[in-house]
Amino acid sequence: MAAGTALVGSFLFGAAMAINGGMRIALTNSDATDFTKKLVAVRAELRCSLMPSVPVSFGLVTGLVAS
Repeated sequence: MAAGTALVGSFLFGAAMAINGGMRIALTNSDATDFTKKLVAVRAELRCSLMPSVPVSFGLVTGLVAS
């Protein structure tokens, strides 16, 4: 989707979410001083896609500008 564009609609009634694969979780304490400060960075990743069951429930809004 292009910058300045948003997808709006009834996500609860017009679509379902499909999970493509499992969740991946990575932990590390090897960044700069994280080990000495006893800090742990966590990264979680989940791949999913939107499956619209009622396509007329959605629309695109264009011309949005960040303020």
